[in-house]
Amino acid sequence: MLLSKLNMLSFLLCALSLSTPLQDRHSQTVVSSIASDLTGVYQFISETTKLIEPSTGTTERLSPEWGGIWQFQNGYYNILITKSGREQNVLLGVFSYAGTYQIQENNVTLFQQYAISPLDVGRSRFMQFTLQGDTLILTGRLEPYVEDTRKGVTRIILRKLR
Repeated sequence: MLLSKLNMLSFLLCALSLSTPLQDRHSQTVVSSIASDLTGVYQFISETTKLIEPSTGTTERLSPEWGGIWQFQNGYYNILITKSGREQNVLLGVFSYAGTYQIQENNVTLFQQYAISPLDVGRSRFMQFTLQGDTLILTGRLEPYVEDTRKGVTRIILRKLR
């Protein structure tokens, strides 16, 4: 059943692309170019979160204390971030997400289909991104929800591995 839904979705996307006006095809080419620029494996450098609710403050995760990999490829992504020196077989200090992503201009939406915490499955993260050489900077807002009442801004810096 899932396979037939995917085939139908592929057919619809193909039909839509054939009926797209010429001016929209140019913008799709630009998006494809940006997507191919984003494609790759990135080393985690830092994450800074500035909170404004329910309390104010700044938290940082910096390498080498924190390390990990982000990967973007063919519309899929995965993230694994770990804290060095954590005890064996302990998931504290581990963040991992995977799923699909979509790019629109300089924005990327990460659809979390897999996560260590079941509470994170099904969530989406909307982030603006900037590519500066091999450096990828992602900036996103934290909006409160039932399991996490924080509100603020997160900035993540990654370096592309070659």
